[in-house]
Amino acid sequence: ANVATRGYKTLSTLKKMDINPVATDGDGTTQSLLLSLEEFDFKGKKVMVQLHGEKAPRLIKFLEDRGAHVFKVLPYQHIAPNSEIVKKLCNELMNNEIDAVCFTTAIQVRSLFDFAKEHDYYQEIRQVFKEQVVAVAVGKVTAEALKEEEIQRIIVPEKERMGAMIIELSRFYAN
Repeated sequence: ANVATRGYKTLSTLKKMDINPVATDGDGTTQSLLLSLEEFDFKGKKVMVQLHGEKAPRLIKFLEDRGAHVFKVLPYQHIAPNSEIVKKLCNELMNNEIDAVCFTTAIQVRSLFDFAKEHDYYQEIRQVFKEQVVAVAVGKVTAEALKEEEIQRIIVPEKERMGAMIIELSRFYAN
C-alpha cells in the first residue's frame, strides 16, 4: 500500500518503521498535504484515512472528488465538553472578560465555533476575536482551523509546543 502522512510526529514514527510515504505535508497542514496529493490518480482506488478525532472534511472531499472510495478509521473520538462550560466561555468572551484563548488542537477550534453557531453566538464570537480577544494556536494545523473560521488575530509559536505557545503569548503582552 502507498502511504501519505501529515504531521512530523507521524512521519517520524513511520520512518522508524522503515515506511516511506509517497506524499507528505510540507508544513504540517492539511492544505499542504492536499497539494502533495494532487499528482496522484485516485479514480477507483480504495483509500483508507485514519482520522484523529475529527472528520477531516476537506481531505475526504478531495479524495472523493478525485474518484476514491474512502474508508474512514476513527481510533480516537472527540468528546464534546460540557455545554454549560462552553456557554460560560462564550458569555465571558462576549462580556470582554477574556483577553486570549489558547487552542491546542483544531478540534477545540471547531468545537467552540460549532457551539457558537448552534446557539446563535457565532457572529458575535468572531467579532470578539477580531477586535479584542487574541487567539493563540499551538501550531500551524490549529492556526489553519482558526483561519477557516476567518479569525486573523492569531499568535502561533515557531516551535509547535505548548510551552512555546505560552512564551509567545507572554511576549505579545510584554510588547
